[in-house]
Amino acid sequence: MLSIGLSPAEEDKEEIKVLSSASPRKEPKYFVWSWGKNKSGELSHANTASSLIPRPVKHLRNKNIINISSGAQHSGAVTDTGILYICGSYLHGKLGIENLTKVHVTTFQPITALRGLKVKQVACGDYHTLCLIEDGTVYTWGGSLHKKLGARQGGKDFKTPGKIVGLGNNQIKKVACGDFHSIALTVTGKVYSWGGGGSFFNKGQCGHGHNKDSESPEIIKALVNKNVIDIVCGGYHTMGLTDSNELYAWGSGLYGECGFGAFLDLNVPKRVCVSEKNVIVVSS
Repeated sequence: MLSIGLSPAEEDKEEIKVLSSASPRKEPKYFVWSWGKNKSGELSHANTASSLIPRPVKHLRNKNIINISSGAQHSGAVTDTGILYICGSYLHGKLGIENLTKVHVTTFQPITALRGLKVKQVACGDYHTLCLIEDGTVYTWGGSLHKKLGARQGGKDFKTPGKIVGLGNNQIKKVACGDFHSIALTVTGKVYSWGGGGSFFNKGQCGHGHNKDSESPEIIKALVNKNVIDIVCGGYHTMGLTDSNELYAWGSGLYGECGFGAFLDLNVPKRVCVSEKNVIVVSS
């Protein structure tokens, strides 16, 4: 599997060491490091050789990266100026790079189709990609199976980013995705989802109380009275954290990933019983 990490640039480490409490603090720049499987160039090391140790991503050396994401075979990185860089497998068009003739890209490349838009966040799934724009809108591209891209502007050219419709005037603050579903969290703490997985892969990970695929984003009704502050997706399950430190999960329970103490799927959010009540971070 691919792993990505951020670390302060060396020159910023040195500068921070000599700053006094009265000195103006410089915002540090960060380097991206990557390691693990690299079958399709998803590590951005300009090759397809896997790496057992973290190595710096040289092609982003002069960029200040604020957000990163990795899927099974592709990776994304967002700069502080709102440019989205992507690399890895082009299968299903999930890189969003126009007129690409290669089967994979081994170094981070900017998505020119998003020129003029300031990207805040990227989410890489196995087969598709989402990004969040500064104005709170969401764009998707890549594989369209099981409606995971959602209803978009721009027709059926799924290899290029298209704006999601159906979120109304809701301003989105975070996006996430699994293998066949997509999630959006609004600034008011409401959760929308779309996609599914068909008769075999839909395990209830959209959280709507049924296992039918949906192309239009739907609010998760079971959480409307909660103020959700964070969302994450596994391949076939989803988790949400509220402002009262309550953790909810739904979707596949094949390996106990929802934390309910049983190997059962659930298509509506259910609170996860955690011995320490103050859950502050969730990951999947």
